[in-house]
Amino acid sequence: MIHCMRRSFVVVVLLTTQFCSAQFAPLPPSRVYGAPEPIGPSTRRCGLVISEIMYNPTNRADGRELEFIEIYNTNPWFENIGGYRLSGEVEYTFPGNTVIAAQSYMLVAPVPADIQAAYGLTGVLGGFTNRLNNGGGVVRLLDRSGAVLLEAIYSDEPPYSPAADGAGHSLVLWRPSYGERSPMAWAPSDIVGGSPRAAEMTRANPYAGVVINEFLAHTDPPALDFIELYNYTAQAVNLAGCILTDDPETNKFIIPAGVTIPPLGFVSFNQDQLGFALSSGGETIYFKNPSDNKVLDAIRFEAQANGVSSGRFPDGAPSIHELNAPTAGTNNQRLLIRSVAINEIHYNPLTGSSDDEFIELYNRGSATNIGGWRLTGGISFTFPSNTVMGASSYLVVANNRNRLLSIYTNLNSARTFGNYGGNLANGGERVALTMPDQVIDTNDFGGLETNTIRIVVDEVTFGTGGRWGRFHDGNGASLELIDSRSDNRLAPNWGDSNDRNKSDWTTVEFTGLLDHGAMASADQLQLFLLGEGECLVDNVEVIPQGGGNVIPNGTFESGVSGWFFQGTHETSFWETTNGFGGGRSLHVVASARGDPGANRIRAPLSTVLASGSTATLRARVKWIKGHPEILLRLRGNWLEASGYFLNTTALGTPGAANSRAQNNAGPAIVDVSHSPVLPAASQPVTVSAMVHDV
Repeated sequence: MIHCMRRSFVVVVLLTTQFCSAQFAPLPPSRVYGAPEPIGPSTRRCGLVISEIMYNPTNRADGRELEFIEIYNTNPWFENIGGYRLSGEVEYTFPGNTVIAAQSYMLVAPVPADIQAAYGLTGVLGGFTNRLNNGGGVVRLLDRSGAVLLEAIYSDEPPYSPAADGAGHSLVLWRPSYGERSPMAWAPSDIVGGSPRAAEMTRANPYAGVVINEFLAHTDPPALDFIELYNYTAQAVNLAGCILTDDPETNKFIIPAGVTIPPLGFVSFNQDQLGFALSSGGETIYFKNPSDNKVLDAIRFEAQANGVSSGRFPDGAPSIHELNAPTAGTNNQRLLIRSVAINEIHYNPLTGSSDDEFIELYNRGSATNIGGWRLTGGISFTFPSNTVMGASSYLVVANNRNRLLSIYTNLNSARTFGNYGGNLANGGERVALTMPDQVIDTNDFGGLETNTIRIVVDEVTFGTGGRWGRFHDGNGASLELIDSRSDNRLAPNWGDSNDRNKSDWTTVEFTGLLDHGAMASADQLQLFLLGEGECLVDNVEVIPQGGGNVIPNGTFESGVSGWFFQGTHETSFWETTNGFGGGRSLHVVASARGDPGANRIRAPLSTVLASGSTATLRARVKWIKGHPEILLRLRGNWLEASGYFLNTTALGTPGAANSRAQNNAGPAIVDVSHSPVLPAASQPVTVSAMVHDV
């Protein structure tokens, strides 16, 4: 097998971009970015924004350095930023009395004279010696005291557009409301060169509806590599003069005159027509407009399996995936879903210890030897040779194998591996499972050499919020794949683990003197969770010294009469089963942290407790999900009892069927695991008006 392999990582680019999976470049702005937001503040800290970053400009024949950072003042008044500082990838302090006029731009560059000459500008600041890292980094704006006002993150990895990585485009702040740390806030500039010290424009683009739809990058003769384009619009598009290349500085193939792609139609070019083959080890393909000043689409792909094409399904869909069969020039086949899948991820345990992290694999097919396969991304682990996963079997990889085996007594030590290198990022990151393959390449001297490439078998870029659920990021649950046959790159196909029956009832109790109250009488009990979550509460007691319980309805056997649910706790309800020792209980649902004001559950006492007296606050509490701390308190701050009520760390389902598992779940499951279960209309529930007191 002789095949070209120029670099270990490659990207395909068409002169527009769009958001897709972590492995591939985005599609056109018209498909994903939509209309840009009006430029405005990206944070509450200040009215300044980092509005454009040119971190990897193309090489120029004249040798000019066109790297720059643009700052915009969104305020209707001027800002004196003298003494402010740029830090991170570059270090620069603004001279004293540097002023940005109202709603105006300022440019900072390592070589101001080059920017001024290339763009016909004056007054560019800078002159620093360090450079923006081409692989990505952070740019911060600090005030005179060193406080961080702005922090912009950029990268050459998706979902950031590869059009800005050496192909001539800059990154522009497309949606400031996302905040400059989010990749969703950034888009490639409309044309090559960007728009330094000017508002970004969106120009007419007759090719906006054409995307790279499929490509084949690893073949043995007589099969040929190919690139397929697809027109998802209702109008034919003349492609004459457009460019396909895998080198941003060399236009290797210019589409000849007479090539028109019909509505909802395809056009494909093989390596003989293109004059170049794609790299089996991964690379970048660029598709440009005839003016060579706009990247229309970009796909960044890694090592490819022999004879397996990658593309969009259905045609024109946002993301790229391995396909069941190559189909150059016609509709794409369905996604190729391999048998071994990343099935469960526990990346931010409630304990806060990375030692409790794990990743679980599941083999949904026949027995598979995964010896030499690797987990990569934020972590690294290589499976020992001759590691065989049987059909319908599980395998767990731990950050701390011995600790995991001590926590989960169900685990098979022979099927539990570790320790992996690194840690899973709590904010979310990409994890990939790769298998090795060998290819024979021609080196720079014309000789043949054997190289090992690593083909992505499965990948997940997990995250938090939105469709990713709510309780797996530090609130106890693991992240479980719902249907093992689904595309696990998609957030709706994952859910929080259901661990509601794993923790036993816990007593929360405190006895003390009522000696620090103020502003209100001790005539009411309040309770609330100290974070988002759910729990059961039963046998609630407020007992004065020498007396009996003064909570009229503390066992909830007849309902929740006398209890009032407010704010973040307003969807709490009566649980007709699972009370302490059987019977009924109060099901507390907290959408966020409670407080003594508007976000709590409260009940009046039958007797007002006197200042200077002694009393006991007590309740039985059982964890269901989320934050495991509760606070009981007397109104007026007279007495409090707090408690941590989770008494297990064996959360999630490593080495066993997922608690959220479903067969034939479909491609888009809405995660409702965090939705409150509202009580039936016949249940006696009282929801009070909002009352603020202490």
